[in-house]
Amino acid sequence: MSSESPGTRTPLQWLALELGHWRGVEARNHNRRDVSLNEDRIRSTNVNICASLALLYGSALFMCASAAPHNSVPEIRQYLAANPRKAVSLATHGKPQLLIPHAKPKRYLQTTIEETLEVDPHPRGAACA
Repeated sequence: MSSESPGTRTPLQWLALELGHWRGVEARNHNRRDVSLNEDRIRSTNVNICASLALLYGSALFMCASAAPHNSVPEIRQYLAANPRKAVSLATHGKPQLLIPHAKPKRYLQTTIEETLEVDPHPRGAACA
């Protein structure tokens, strides 16, 4: 679904746009929840438990991204497990900042879906918004 008219892109460009969107969703959301927080290991069938844990996981990821945007979630978890007072402070502070000594900055995936498919995401003559 797009605000662009169907003729503004080739079918391959539409595919690249769609795959790029879902690739970003997977990388930013589901993968972080599953890999960093083991969300897929929850075996409860109780909807309230699953929904509550999903909200807590989302809050934890938001706090990690807000307090230490240049560190990975596993690094933050390890640091907070070793420093429980910092964890409490992080959860109760209005604008938390977390400086992790000796932490490596996280690396982002450098390639895009357009590069993978070798497609120009912007057809000739289309203006970038």
